[in-house]
Amino acid sequence: MILLCSSEVGFVENQLVSKIGKAALSISGFLKVRPLSFDALSGVFPNYSKVEKVITYSILGGVPGLWKYFDPALSLKQNLTTHLLDPGCSLYDEGSRIVMDHVREGGVYYSILSALGEGRDKLGDIYDHTEFSRAKISVYLKNLMEIEAVEKVFSIDVRGRDTQRKGIYRISNPFLRFWFKFLYPHMSQLALKSPDAFYEQYIKGELERFAAPAFSQLVFEYMQSLALADELDIDVEEEGVFDGKDGYIDYLAFDEKRMGAVAAFACFEMPFMPYEVYERALLTLAGAKVKPDTIYLFAREGFDEKISLEAKMKEELVLICMDEWME
Repeated sequence: MILLCSSEVGFVENQLVSKIGKAALSISGFLKVRPLSFDALSGVFPNYSKVEKVITYSILGGVPGLWKYFDPALSLKQNLTTHLLDPGCSLYDEGSRIVMDHVREGGVYYSILSALGEGRDKLGDIYDHTEFSRAKISVYLKNLMEIEAVEKVFSIDVRGRDTQRKGIYRISNPFLRFWFKFLYPHMSQLALKSPDAFYEQYIKGELERFAAPAFSQLVFEYMQSLALADELDIDVEEEGVFDGKDGYIDYLAFDEKRMGAVAAFACFEMPFMPYEVYERALLTLAGAKVKPDTIYLFAREGFDEKISLEAKMKEELVLICMDEWME
């Protein structure tokens, strides 16, 4: 047996067979190694709080090759300032290396990734930021998707599809998302300021908001596990997310005839979910024209009194804190 290993996923998936010609007939199969799970990272950083673990996972993703640069004995801030923000550390230029190892014309790709890092997630928004032609942006986005740096977000189909945001792109590589959110736009300040000063000014106040999509993905995976274990109120036939003009549904599932539905909403930016978040969730469901049998709300530490009271009166409203489902 001969095993050929490569970190160039895009090349293997899109070009390898054509490059090696008839020799490809000898290939008996492909095995794609997926990123490791959040639970695996939790075991590497046992002294971190659940919030710190989620933030760490949102930065390093499921790549153990990046985990090794963080010291479990140091605080999250110390790891960031020592192993990522210091010009002499290994991860300082890692975002640039990831891109330049796969593409040419780095400046064009940097501009597009910078726009995505700022939250400009539609083609028109990227056009306004970069002033590249839409055709050129589309080609470069396609290339970034091939190397799994960017992904296109597709919402689950609903009756209220007119409220859906379409053509949404986002950086799928967690480390690249962090690098282009915090480091790339402020490179001059990063060179002038101390790592501690840079962290305090540009990163500290934004970390929980930055980590919210990672928490949302963990909620999605947890809801999937409940569906597989038949622990939801419906027999799930179809599941996904909904990105609407009025808000985001972190998990939405339907049964076979779409007569039953389950929805879940996550809140990571603050310790306790305020009632306003629940109200916005109901507005999003109304816009999507979905009436779920059960609504799950996920918060870090708890829920405000008004939500807790409503949950006591409504069996279809389920409240879950991090301690109840996360290792």
